[in-house]
Amino acid sequence: MPKSAFRTISKDHHSPMESSERAAGHRSSLNDLRRTLRLTLLPKVVASLYQIQSSNHPGCIMQLAIGRDGAADRHTNRAGKQKKQMIPLLKLAIEAHGGLERWRQVHGIDVKLTIGGGFWQLKGLPQGLVDVALHVEPAHRLVTITPFGPEGAAGFFTPGRVWIQKPRGDVVQERSAPRRSFDGHTLTTPWDKLHELYFVSYAFLNYLSTPFLFAEPGFEVAEGNPYFGAGEKWRRLHVKYPAAYPTHSREQTLYFNEEGLLQRLDYVAEVVQAGASHFCLEYETVDEIVFPTHRRALGRDPKQEEPDRSAPPGIELTIRNIQIHPKRSRT
Repeated sequence: MPKSAFRTISKDHHSPMESSERAAGHRSSLNDLRRTLRLTLLPKVVASLYQIQSSNHPGCIMQLAIGRDGAADRHTNRAGKQKKQMIPLLKLAIEAHGGLERWRQVHGIDVKLTIGGGFWQLKGLPQGLVDVALHVEPAHRLVTITPFGPEGAAGFFTPGRVWIQKPRGDVVQERSAPRRSFDGHTLTTPWDKLHELYFVSYAFLNYLSTPFLFAEPGFEVAEGNPYFGAGEKWRRLHVKYPAAYPTHSREQTLYFNEEGLLQRLDYVAEVVQAGASHFCLEYETVDEIVFPTHRRALGRDPKQEEPDRSAPPGIELTIRNIQIHPKRSRT
C-alpha cells in the first residue's frame, strides 16, 4: 500500500457515533475472521504437524502424538520409526534399582572405593586402589579419582582423554584417545597408571549407571533364556552398547533375580582380551537408588557359560560412603 493511502486514512474524520459504529463493525469482522480460521485453517495446520518433512534434513520425519494435556508425548527417529518401548525385564530391573524418574534427578555420585585382586598383580600394580574417593557424573561421562598417582594428585577421565593433575592444576601425565593405548594388550601386559585410570573410570561409569543407562538412546536390549544356578532362577538381559560408549565390550549379558536386582555380568574385557563373570554380592540403598557394594570378578573362557568358581577372584572391590548429588533445579 502506498504511503499516500496511510495519510488519507489518517485524515479521514468521523463523528463519535460513526466511529463507534465503525469500531463495532471492525470487531464483528475480526470475530468472523477468527471463527473462519478456527474452523477451516487451524485443523489443516494441526493435521500437518503429525507429519513434517524437514527441508534441511531430507529423510528426517518427525511425528507428534498429542496427549490429553495437549503436549507432544512421542516422537520418532530419523528413519521415521517410533522409539521402542522398554521391555518388561529392563523395566523390572530399573524399578528394582530405584526407578528411571529418580535416576534422572542424579547429577553426580561419590563413593569410597577399594579394588584389588590377582588381576592387579598381573598388571604390575599390586597395590590396587585403597579407599580412594571416586566421583562420577553419568550424564557427562566424567570420572575423578582422588588421590591418584603422585602425592596430592588426582586422576581425571573422559572417554577421549585421561590425565593426572596436581592440586594447582599442573598436569603430570595425560593421554588422548586412551582406548587405543590398549591395542595388542593381553591379560599379562603390564599397565602404567594411565591405563589403570582409564580402566577403573570407565568400569565405574558403567557399574554405577547400570541398569538405568540401558533406557537411553543407542542401547539395544533383549531378554534371553532363563538361567538356573545358585539355587534360583535368574533372567538374562542381552545388551548391545553404542559404539561410542566406553565399556568392557559392546555385547554383554546381565543376570537379574526374580525381584529385578543385578546378580551377574558376563563380558569380554576388550582392553585385556579376557572373559569374565562378574558377581554382585551385597547391596545398599541410598536416596532410593540401589547400588551393588561388593563385587567379585572371576576369569571365564568366553566359550564357556560358567567360570571356575574355585579360582581366586581376578578382581574384588567394595564401595562405601555413597553420596548422591541431585541436579540443580532450573529457575
